[in-house]
Formats: sequence, C-alpha cells, structure tokens
Amino acid sequence: MAANRHLLVLSARAGVQRYCAQAGIGVTVVYDDRSAGSLDAAVPPGEQRLYVERFNDAELVRSALARAGADRFDGVCTTHEKGVVLASLLAAELAVHRPLSTRTAVACRDKHHQKALLRGLVGTARSTLVPDIRQWNGEVPVDLLPGVLKPVLGAATRHTYRLHGPLDAAAARAAVLADPSWQAPRTFVVESFVDGVEHKVDGWVTGGRVRFFAVSRYLRPCLDIKDGALLASVALDPAAAPDLYARTRQLLDTVLPRLGLRDGVFHLELFERADGTLVFGECAARVGGGVTVDVLQAMFGVDLYAAAVLIALGEQPTVPAGAAAYGAVGSTFLPSPVHDVPAPRELAALPGVLAGRYEVAGGKSVDVRKKTSARAGHAIVAGADVEQVERRIADVVEWAGRRVLRGEPR
Repeated sequence: MAANRHLLVLSARAGVQRYCAQAGIGVTVVYDDRSAGSLDAAVPPGEQRLYVERFNDAELVRSALARAGADRFDGVCTTHEKGVVLASLLAAELAVHRPLSTRTAVACRDKHHQKALLRGLVGTARSTLVPDIRQWNGEVPVDLLPGVLKPVLGAATRHTYRLHGPLDAAAARAAVLADPSWQAPRTFVVESFVDGVEHKVDGWVTGGRVRFFAVSRYLRPCLDIKDGALLASVALDPAAAPDLYARTRQLLDTVLPRLGLRDGVFHLELFERADGTLVFGECAARVGGGVTVDVLQAMFGVDLYAAAVLIALGEQPTVPAGAAAYGAVGSTFLPSPVHDVPAPRELAALPGVLAGRYEVAGGKSVDVRKKTSARAGHAIVAGADVEQVERRIADVVEWAGRRVLRGEPR
C-alpha cells in the first residue's frame, strides 16, 4: 500500500473522511451547504476543505482547486450520485488513478442511455425521452402505460411520478413546472412500469470481476413513498437465498461490462417477478444511499466507503470472508412529525435494534413523499431471518409512531 496518498473527495461524507483519517490518507474535501453537516467541527490533520456553492459544478470546483493550488491527486472519489460524472472528468485531468471513465460515468448516470445500452441483453423497461418537459404535450405511447415519469439525470425518486393516463401526465408536468428552483429538471424519461418485488444490489467490481455484492429486498417499492410509505429494506443472507444470489450474479455479469464498469462500487436496483425473472431497474457507480453502508457493515463486516476510497486510489478492497453475522439485517426510516425526540438508547432497547436515532428536532416534520433520502430518523434492525426482521421493523415503526407522534411518556 503506497504511502502519502492524497484523495480528492466531491461532497463531504463522514464515513469517507473517517476512513481516510484512520488509513492515513490525505484528503481534499470539496463541499457545499448540503454536505457541510458531514464535516467535523475541527479540521483533522491531513484534511483540506474547499467550500463551493455547488459541489458538482465544474467551473466552481475547478476554480476552487486552482485557487488552492491543488492540482494533483492519487484519486478522485464521490459518494453522491450527482458528482460521479464530474469526478471522472477531474480524475482524467488531475489524478494518477482513473478507474472510472467519463463514458462509463454517463452510462451509469443517464437513465435513458443506460437502458438503451442494455435493452436486448437483459429484461428492462421500455422508455422514451422527453427532451424538455416545458414543451411536452403529455402524450405517452400506449405501450408505456402504466408508466413512470422521472428526470433522466434524477436521483432518490425526486420529481418521479406514476402515470396511468393523460391526466396523470398533465398533473406531473404541472408539479415539475411549479418547482421554483432554477435547478429543477427539464429533461425527463417515461418508462413502462415494472411490477414485481424490488431489490437493491450493492457491491464492487475490480479488474472487471464482481468481488462482493449483497442483495437487499425493499419491504415496499421505492415509489410507494409517494403515498407516504417509510422506506425500509432487508439485506439477505446468501446462504438463505442462494438461487436469488446466483441469478443476480448472472445479471451483474451482463450489466456491468456493458456499462463499462470494470473498477468501482455500484448500487443497482432490480425487480423480481412472480416467475423468478429478474428485470433490471437502474445502476449507479456509487455507494448506496441512506444507511445502506451501516446495514451491510453490520451484516457482512464490509465497509463500502472504504471500498470506494481504495478503488479510487487504484487499490484492492478486502473481500469479507466467512458467514454473515446475522440471518438478516434491515433498516427503516422513522415517522414524523416529532412531538418529543426519543434518546437513541430508547430505540436501542427495542428487540433487534442495533442502532438508530431521530435526526430532527422536536416539533419538526419530514415529508418522505419528496424523495427516498428524506427521513426524520432511522433504525437498523437484526434478526435470525428475514421474517423476524420484518416483524421487528414493524414493531419499531409502531413504537415510534406512539412515542413521537403523540408524545407518550417514556
């Protein structure tokens, strides 16, 4: 392992900075207001911080680096979906190691382009591009109904809508145009709706070979957050679901080479139909969001943040050996509004809860319908099998509902 390594990080992430500090890796963190909360109050040794207005704006980032005289790195890393393409561009110019080409970064980012690359190789949704939603008349091809409207460069289901006909299309268009942000998306894609049980797959690939992956099942499809559902999932033990893991590996061995992803972490979503067929959803060249890293660390003893850093530096992450620590580990977001914030120890006292906390102050509410990353708090729950974890998650949510929504006594 080389000494005196230095990594450029786009968008602060506590787990990344923590690993770099432990491993003696120098780091330059480019951050904006949205990720400032992931920085420690005191700047640790070996860490440089550069503030910009938007961490994924090439002009802002490149100018900040120039002002700081930071023009050579061993690698570039980001855990944020919207920083992947810029990270690849900066690595090509400034880094010694360049595991992710810009061609691959785009293939793992653009939802319409991605499916065009994979169509005919794996099952996936049909789609059509909406170049500018302001000019869209709401017409949707019959073979795409029911369908889903989403930004072509979207993330976390923000600005994502179910479509059953013209009225839904008109309402979705109106909702997008009502967004006052100048960064509101304009280019969208309409995809045919895929039924089935939704799963996520998180892992990494090096040298063109998948070295590690874990399959987790969502308790309800991600789109159900639009109806107010709390996002929850359970990581599955390969020993308990060998057939699903085998079929998932086959899909990965087709999808990742076609996207050009030979070295990097990935977060992939798929659907399992009633007949066992797997249908590709989408794939990102980044670590999974939410508390995915924490769940997989508890289940398999693996640190996906460390894997992302090491691959960006041209090194090999350690593949976990041995059986999973639990029969299953899951996570759930917690309900709001929060009348009274429970202490983490109260959550930890519930059966199976490994960790959890509320992340908002009393009196606050979080609208989980906006995006899958919106949460008032979270809990990580372990058990002997998937069924027990599901029951425990339901119990945690029910307890939290009583405890915080109505402020029941401790």
